[in-house]
Amino acid sequence: MRRGRSADADQALALWQECFPAEWAADALHLSGVRRVVRFLLSFRRSPLRMLRWLGSAAEFWVGYEDERLAVVMGQLGEQLPRLTGLVLRGDLRGTGLGKAFLEKVLAEHDRSGTEYLRALPAQDGWGRRALTQLGFVELGQVQDYELPLPLPASAHAEGAPRWLRRKDRRAMVRAALEEGDLARAVTVDGTYGAAAVSLLGLREAVVTDERGALGLVEYNSYQAWAQLRLCQPKKHRNSVSLIQGMAEELARGGVRKLRIALWEQDTQAREDVGSWGASMVGQWTWVVRRGSRG
Repeated sequence: MRRGRSADADQALALWQECFPAEWAADALHLSGVRRVVRFLLSFRRSPLRMLRWLGSAAEFWVGYEDERLAVVMGQLGEQLPRLTGLVLRGDLRGTGLGKAFLEKVLAEHDRSGTEYLRALPAQDGWGRRALTQLGFVELGQVQDYELPLPLPASAHAEGAPRWLRRKDRRAMVRAALEEGDLARAVTVDGTYGAAAVSLLGLREAVVTDERGALGLVEYNSYQAWAQLRLCQPKKHRNSVSLIQGMAEELARGGVRKLRIALWEQDTQAREDVGSWGASMVGQWTWVVRRGSRG
C-alpha cells in the first residue's frame, strides 16, 4: 500500500470504470473531465493534493499492487471526518485477503497521524462493508439512494426555498454533533470535498435547511449528470420532504436533470413521497465510522 502517484492515475480510473459501470457510463459521467482532475491532483509530485490538505481537505489517493499490476484503489475525501470512498479490488483477487490487508495499512497510517474519526459508506452487500466492520468500523444505519428526475411534477411544488448555510457554520455543526455523540448527523453533514478551493475544480457542496429544521448536504459538480442530496436522520417534529422539494426546484432551475437523494431507512414518509414523484431506488448503503487514536 502507498499513496498514489501520477503514474497510477490511468490504471486506477480504468479499475473504477470496470467496477462501477453504471456510475462511470458515458451518459452519467464526463470521463475526460474526471481524468483531467485526477491527473492534475497527482501531478507535480502530488503538489496539488498536498495543497488541498493544507487548505483543510482530507483528500488522499491510496493504491496497492499485486504481480506488478494495480490490485486495489481507494480515494479519500472529507473535512473533519475523512471519508474513505471508491474502494475497489480487482475481481481475480477477491477472497484472497488482499483488500483487508490494504485497509489495515491505510488505517495504521491514519492512527499514526492522529486521525480522530474515519467514515465510509460501503454498499450494503459488498465486501468492503464486511472488511471495514471487521477492522473496527461501527455501523450507524442504512441509507437508500433514490434517483429523482427533474423538474418535479406540478403536484410536488415546494412551499418555501431552502437556506444555504455558510461553511464555518457547517464546521461548527459537525463539531457540536461529535461532542454530543450524534455520529449519524456528523457523518451526513461533514463535507465530502472539504476545502473551499476544491470549487475551482468544479466540485461544490453546502449544508441546506428549511423552515421546518430539516437538514441535509447537497453536492454537485461539473462531471456528473446528477446532484446528490444527503438527508440527516429525521426527527419526530421534522419532515425532510419539504427540503427535498425546495432543493429539487432550485437545482432544476440551475439545469440539473437528476437528483440522487440519500435517505436513512427511518425516513419512510420521504421514501413514499419521492416514489410518488417518479423516483426509483438505485442503491443501498451503510454508514460506518471508526474512532481513531484521538477519537
